[in-house]
Amino acid sequence: MADKTFEYIDYLRLLEVIKRHSSTGLISEKINDLRPLPTLAGIGERQDRIEAVLDVMRLHGPVPLGDIPDVRKALAGLALAEFTLEIPDFLAVGHFLSACKGVSAFLRKAIKKGAYVESVIEDIKALPEVAARIRKTINEEGFIEDSASYELSRIRSDLYQHKERARRSLERIMERDDVRPVVQDNYIAVRNGRYVIPLKPNYNQFFPGIVHDYSHSLKTSFVEPVETMEVNNTISVLEKEEKEEEKRILAELTRWVRRHAALSRTSTCTTAWPRSPLPSTA
Repeated sequence: MADKTFEYIDYLRLLEVIKRHSSTGLISEKINDLRPLPTLAGIGERQDRIEAVLDVMRLHGPVPLGDIPDVRKALAGLALAEFTLEIPDFLAVGHFLSACKGVSAFLRKAIKKGAYVESVIEDIKALPEVAARIRKTINEEGFIEDSASYELSRIRSDLYQHKERARRSLERIMERDDVRPVVQDNYIAVRNGRYVIPLKPNYNQFFPGIVHDYSHSLKTSFVEPVETMEVNNTISVLEKEEKEEEKRILAELTRWVRRHAALSRTSTCTTAWPRSPLPSTA
C-alpha cells in the first residue's frame, strides 16, 4: 500500500497516536514500521499474539516495560575489535538485563499464557552472569569498585595514603607561626591536580612555592609549597596509574561482554535485538 494511501486513511496519524502509549524508544520505532499484512493468515497470527498478551494483562496488569534503556547503539560498537564500552554503557546494559529479568519473571507468573507468550519467555535471556559481573565491577553511581582488580585496590590504597600525607604536611605548614600571617583561609584546596593552600599574595617572603591559581578577586593565591612537591608528584603518578588501570578494567569487561553477546545473538534480550520483548503489544 502506497504512503499516500496511508495518509489518506489517516493510518500514519493512527500510528502516532499509538506511539504515545509506547514505553520504550525501541517499541516506538517498531510502531513506525507497522504496516498492514498482505494475507489473512498473517493477520490472524498477529491477532492471536495480541490476544495472548491481552489475556496476561487482563489478569496481571501491564507488562513492566517502562524505563528499559536503549543500548543498541552502545552494543553495536562491540562489532569493532578495539571498541570499549564506557561506564554509562555498562550501567545501561545492566539495567536492560534487569528489565529483561523482570519481564521474564512477570510472564512466568502469568496463569494464562498461550503459545506466543511461552515463546517470548523462551526467547528472553537475561544473561544473569553478565549483569552480576557488571554490578560487581561498577556500582550504581558509576564508580569502578576497588575490588575490580588487585592492582586498582593497591593503587587507590597508596593514593589515599599519599593524599593524607599531603594534607597533614600542608596543615602543619599553615599552623607555623611564620606562615599564619599570610594564610587567607583555613582550608586545603586542589588546583591543577596539586594540593595547595590559600595564601595572601605577599606569601613569597615567608617560604618558596609555586602559584597554581588565583581567586577571582586576586586576593588569594593557591600555592604549592616546595616541601609538598614530592608527595604531590607521587599523587599525580598514582592518579595516572589509576586511570590507566580503570581503562584496562573497562576494556577487559568489554571483551568479556562481547564474547557473551556473540553466544546470545538469537536471544530477545541481547545485542542483536531482533524484536522487542512484546512486539505485538506496541
